[in-house]
Amino acid sequence: MTGVQTCALPICVRAHDYDNWVHLLVDNYSSDGTREIVEDLASKDPRIRTVFCDEHLGMLANWNRALALVPNDSVYVRQLNVDDRLTPTCLSRTIDAAERNPDAVLVSSFFLNGRRRLPKAKHLTDTCINGREVVRTIFLGGADYLAQPSVLLLLREAIRGWPDLYVTTGFPPGLASEPPLSQADKEGFLDTLLTANLVFVPEQLVLLRE
Repeated sequence: MTGVQTCALPICVRAHDYDNWVHLLVDNYSSDGTREIVEDLASKDPRIRTVFCDEHLGMLANWNRALALVPNDSVYVRQLNVDDRLTPTCLSRTIDAAERNPDAVLVSSFFLNGRRRLPKAKHLTDTCINGREVVRTIFLGGADYLAQPSVLLLLREAIRGWPDLYVTTGFPPGLASEPPLSQADKEGFLDTLLTANLVFVPEQLVLLRE
């Protein structure tokens, strides 16, 4: 598990009912009191590890840098950005779904974006979806199963392009740097989904700050 930025993230991670995890906190050269906060947390729980970078990178380059620091023996990875939260059953529920669907390399779920529950999907049970259909549905304006990185559990060894997952230029080419923003967080999974599937868990497991 990679916390790609700073601070109160370990609180929601330590509350999980699944305890076989490592939380890697990657500090993107912050200038506030982040270092002292995360060092204190890491001193209390050996599963929390910290990396303090000496160069500030843009968001996508910073994400790639954090993924490159994930331990090689990690089977699953969940990227968790600083302003997002996981429910206490998120890890156990998504890992169980992955284990029961060996053809899938991504696991997604319902999430709250502010007060909106997304994606707009109607599944009532865990559903394995063909990767090409996942991409097709997103491009045609349907259920956005990929959403953003904090929503996804990844089977690390099966993700194409790892760890340079995110293209640091706009997607599609020429897209403005202001809203509507780059879709590089989704583009990073397109090659993988050509030959692999996604499992959708119809439970609200992630909370995103709108």
